[in-house]
Amino acid sequence: MTRNPAAWLAEKTKTGVVDLPRNAAWMASKALGPPATAVDAVTDGIGAAASAARTSLPGGGGVDDRLDQARRAVKRAQDAEREAVAKAERARQLAERVREVDAQHRERLEAAARERDEAVQARVAEARRRADEMVEAERATAEAEEGDRLHSLEEELAAERQQIEEKAEAAQAEARKDIAAAEEQMAAARQISDEAAEAALAAARDAHHAAEEMAAHAQAQAAEVDDRVQAARALRSETATAMSALERDDGVTDVAGPLRDRTIAELLPIAAGLGIEGRSRMRHDQLVAAIGRARSRQGGRSAAARTGAKQTKQAPRKQAPRKQAPRKQAAAKKAASTSARGRS
Repeated sequence: MTRNPAAWLAEKTKTGVVDLPRNAAWMASKALGPPATAVDAVTDGIGAAASAARTSLPGGGGVDDRLDQARRAVKRAQDAEREAVAKAERARQLAERVREVDAQHRERLEAAARERDEAVQARVAEARRRADEMVEAERATAEAEEGDRLHSLEEELAAERQQIEEKAEAAQAEARKDIAAAEEQMAAARQISDEAAEAALAAARDAHHAAEEMAAHAQAQAAEVDDRVQAARALRSETATAMSALERDDGVTDVAGPLRDRTIAELLPIAAGLGIEGRSRMRHDQLVAAIGRARSRQGGRSAAARTGAKQTKQAPRKQAPRKQAPRKQAAAKKAASTSARGRS
């Protein structure tokens, strides 16, 4: 079967165009690979097909136009391929540059960090050095100032101590004088106390004798008191007997009969004689009782008067106080003079 030359040419042209690359990865690989490309192969195929068509087909002017168009299209494809390859190369170079720049940046950052650490350490060391210098200067100033103040305080304390020592020495001297005077006074006081003790002993002996005499006198007075008590008891017995004689049947009696049997007119003169106050306002029984009480008081006073007279007759004579012996009088005078000197 005879093939149509135009159809064959179109098929070859289509096959060459279809074989053109379609992705950037292929272009990049071509940019990095050998210079021969698929576009060149297509161009060569188209040229060979065109030559064959011109030799086999009469009047091949229209085919030439188409072939020119195909060549121009292939040319444009080649230009685009070369441009893509150039861009891929540029991208590769830029990527390499980025890696180089990253490495440079890391190196610069590391160097800057080292410089920063060194600068910080240097500044810290300088600050410490200045601080140490300031501390040393302040310490020296403080030591000088405090040393002056301490020296002044030592001088002040030394002067104060000297004054106190002088006062203490003066006080000791005065105390020694006072002690000597006190010793003299103590010796005199001992002598006075010895003399006073002797005088007190003599006075005690005299007082003992006087006490014995007073005890004897007290015993005599006690015996006299016993006698008076016995007399008082006897008087009380007599008074009781007299009172019982005055009372009869719960009424006070008189020579003219019981008082309760008398009238108020008869009782008033008796009450007046006894000095009873308020008698004119009393009733009969009140007058009888008042007269009985008044007569009882009179009877008691009479008995007491009789007892006193009896005791006066029986009272012994009091003894005159004994005179002290001349020796005792001298001891008493000596004790009095000794105590007077002690008080002075």
